[in-house]
Amino acid sequence: MTTSEAGAGFGREFRSFLLTESREYAQQLIERFQAEIPAYANIDAAAVSDSLRQAMERVVQVVLDRGRLEPLDLAGFREYGALRARQGIPLEAVLRGWQIGVRMSIDRAVAAGRDSGVGDALLMDFTTDVLTVTDDATLAFSAGHRDASAVLDRQDGLRRTELVRRLLFSDAATDDIRLEAQRYGLAIDREYQAVRIRPLGDDSVFALGEELQRQPSCRPPNGLLSVIDDDVLGICATVPAVDDRVVGGIGPVAPIGDHARSLRLATRAVATAQAFGLSGVHRFPELGLLPAVLADADVGEAMSELLIAPVGDGESAAAILDTVDRYLESGMHVGATAKLMSVHHNTIRYRIARFEELTGTSLRDPHIALQAWWALRRRASGA
Repeated sequence: MTTSEAGAGFGREFRSFLLTESREYAQQLIERFQAEIPAYANIDAAAVSDSLRQAMERVVQVVLDRGRLEPLDLAGFREYGALRARQGIPLEAVLRGWQIGVRMSIDRAVAAGRDSGVGDALLMDFTTDVLTVTDDATLAFSAGHRDASAVLDRQDGLRRTELVRRLLFSDAATDDIRLEAQRYGLAIDREYQAVRIRPLGDDSVFALGEELQRQPSCRPPNGLLSVIDDDVLGICATVPAVDDRVVGGIGPVAPIGDHARSLRLATRAVATAQAFGLSGVHRFPELGLLPAVLADADVGEAMSELLIAPVGDGESAAAILDTVDRYLESGMHVGATAKLMSVHHNTIRYRIARFEELTGTSLRDPHIALQAWWALRRRASGA
């Protein structure tokens, strides 16, 4: 028996039953969705009832009238999936709801058909046709949901990036910034720290951004990040957990709309850390004078002319400068320096004396020691 004959076999009574009770049926479905599918629990029933009713009616009408979905029907189901995506219902939840709806529709159709005297063979053919059509409908609304989700993700990413820019670069928090921050789940009465993090080597900054955004410390209400200008920028309540594949800076805490200084210090921290080969996330105060060494090129050049250039070039000069560097790092203790460098004490003494002889200075003078440290840090930065 053909599908059109099946439709005739059901007759007007069945079609009338389905259409006249469709709204009540849709309401029953939604109540079951909300009881069994968490994603539907807080969705307004009115927002989904009409589209659900229309979708289920379309399946039955296609089975009774034609037996297959036409392009216009497929477009309708793609829009059904897109609508659910815009309503924030995940595809998995839509599929689960669809399974429940199809099963309940078949049960109701079979019961109505038997009450109307339709034979079991015809009901079985009808059920098979419904399942075939709903498979095609499932493919269509799944594609619509995925396409709409991709668009929404891009739009959300753009909005998030714009909000992060405004949070970090605005002079003050306007009412619309506060509202947008709240929309993303941030607490406007909470203080956050500006962060700037970048990958080292050839790692993707977008992959880093996705990795960080999965951390609770970087997600609302604890933070909000986005990829901006080849770095991951944003605000966080706590320091993100990172490994030695990245370098970052974090600024002082500040209220929403007052992160310009926090970002500036975070930016200086990351630039300083990267220049000196320090991985991980660093606070500006923890870097001591290193930001000044990096930023004040005039002082660095003067110190280098005074205390680096006279030592000369080559392996011997490098050994002397490395020894002075370790000597200052070890609190100017010859024994500790010798142990750190795995050389004899007398070698350390000779190299220190040679440095003082070539530069005409004494490291016992604290001002000279500080200037030497500054010049050596500039040398370490590659400046």
